[in-house]
Amino acid sequence: MKHLLIPDLICDTVYDIPFSDYYEKGIRAIAFDIDNTLVSYDTPEPDEKLTAFLFSLRDMGFSIAFVSNNDASRVERFNASLGFSANPDAHKPLTGCLKKVMKKFGVKKSEFLMVGDQLLTDALCARLAGVAVVTVPPIQPVENRFFRLKRRIEKPFIRAYYKKQGRKK
Repeated sequence: MKHLLIPDLICDTVYDIPFSDYYEKGIRAIAFDIDNTLVSYDTPEPDEKLTAFLFSLRDMGFSIAFVSNNDASRVERFNASLGFSANPDAHKPLTGCLKKVMKKFGVKKSEFLMVGDQLLTDALCARLAGVAVVTVPPIQPVENRFFRLKRRIEKPFIRAYYKKQGRKK
């Protein structure tokens, strides 16, 4: 049984995720968290490299969605030049947002992948929804008490992931 807070894979950045392998395994839709997964909190729009990367995933055959706990103005501004499915105020780890995206794209749980930076929101949401999950370290760690606490809670699960892989981190 998969643990609710241990992702299927941890990669250094979204660019390191083996998306072609996931496509070969039948994944057809990807939900990305935005803040600290794709860009830092203070980056309002994707740069050329990220834009090209996301379009390359679309061209590979993936349906792309953004699923963010941030507000509509943030998510819509980030998505304005991309035109993907934008889902603000997602209330992760609640699963309604992912179920809505899967229904919109017409994919089954086995065809869906969640990518995010937080175990307590992104990974937990994916696990509760029954979909695969990849996490990346936060691009720019937020230094308030709430996020420090969340990261402290996540550490044992990150260590457990690497122990399971036979690696230390």
